[in-house]
Amino acid sequence: MIGKSYFLLSLLQVGLSQEWKGDTPREVTAQEGSCVQIPCHYSYPSHLENQPRVGVWFNNEEWRTSSTAFHSKDHSHELPRFHHRTRLSGDLKDSDCSLIINNITREDAGSYYFRIEFDSRNRYSYYPVTQLHVSDAPRNLSITSLGMINGSSINIIEGNSAMHHRISHLLRLK
Repeated sequence: MIGKSYFLLSLLQVGLSQEWKGDTPREVTAQEGSCVQIPCHYSYPSHLENQPRVGVWFNNEEWRTSSTAFHSKDHSHELPRFHHRTRLSGDLKDSDCSLIINNITREDAGSYYFRIEFDSRNRYSYYPVTQLHVSDAPRNLSITSLGMINGSSINIIEGNSAMHHRISHLLRLK
C-alpha cells in the first residue's frame, strides 16, 4: 500500500511540474522619476530544468519584438527608451523573473508581460499582463530657516509629506 501511495504521489508531482505557470500582480504603481519592481515567479516543465533560458519582458499586451522592455541575453533587442534602465532583480534559474525599471517616465505606463524561452519549441508567455501606472513625482521640497532658539534651528519644510517625515527624523538625529 505504501508503495502504491508513493508511486501516486510521485506521479502527481511530475504531473504538476509539467505546467507552465506564472505569478505577477495585476497592477503596480510607481512615481515618476523613481524605480519600480514588478514581482514575477514562473514554473515550467521539469524536463527543461537544466536547459539554458532567456527571459524577455514586453511592454504591451501582444508579443512583438518592437515592444521589448528587457531581454536577458541580448539587450540590443530592447526598445532604446529602456536601455540601461531595466534588469532582473533575481535569477531566472531560481524561477525569479522580477523586473526592475529605473527612472520611471510617463511613457513607461502600460501593460507588461514576461516570456521565457528555452529553445524554439519550448517558450511560453505568462498572462495576465501587469498594468504599470505612473503617478506624479513628489513636489520639490523647500526648507526655510527661521533662526535659532536655545541652540536648536527652527525650519519650515514644504513639500511631500513622506519626505518631510524623513527630513524631520534626520533633523532630530543631529
